[in-house]
Amino acid sequence: MNHLREYYERQDTEELLELSARGLTEEAQVVLAQVLKSRGVAPAAVEKVQERVPQRHAHERQLNKLLGEPSARLVAFLIDTVGCSILAFVLFFPLRSISEEAHQFAVVLAWWLYMLFRAAPTGQGFGKKVLNLRVVGVETGQKCSWFQSFWRNLTHFFFIVDAVFLLSNRRMRLGDMIASTVVVKSSPPSQNA
Repeated sequence: MNHLREYYERQDTEELLELSARGLTEEAQVVLAQVLKSRGVAPAAVEKVQERVPQRHAHERQLNKLLGEPSARLVAFLIDTVGCSILAFVLFFPLRSISEEAHQFAVVLAWWLYMLFRAAPTGQGFGKKVLNLRVVGVETGQKCSWFQSFWRNLTHFFFIVDAVFLLSNRRMRLGDMIASTVVVKSSPPSQNA
């Protein structure tokens, strides 16, 4: 019991309140209540948190059902990257008869233009369309604008750093955070899922 008390006393009050909403053993609940009481936290405040935390967790679970999976997003990115490269190479192939440099420049320019603006105006590039994903504004839920598409995709220069951010709870890469966008599933999941 002393071990538990020492552990609780090292935690912030906010962390203890979060902890109070979890399924603790009876002994742990008693010790936690004593530590919170010694910090001047009223039992009514603890009860409010215990009611609010499960609601927030339910909201987060519902949100996670709507968010695009990182693996699906990676596949969509690969489809866009490879598909655009092949299409641009073939489309601008006649330029090779004029100049190899002109061909390369046209392919690279077309690739970058597509990659930067592919989420606008529908919220989907080809890869996201294939995988039923869509880019929307975090605040509005509206389709990604040209401006948002540019800023969210500009961070592809820093691919590894950008991708690490996908591990956050809202699955937003750095570009999404800058542009205030999030990737969601185009069709809502079934109620049974």
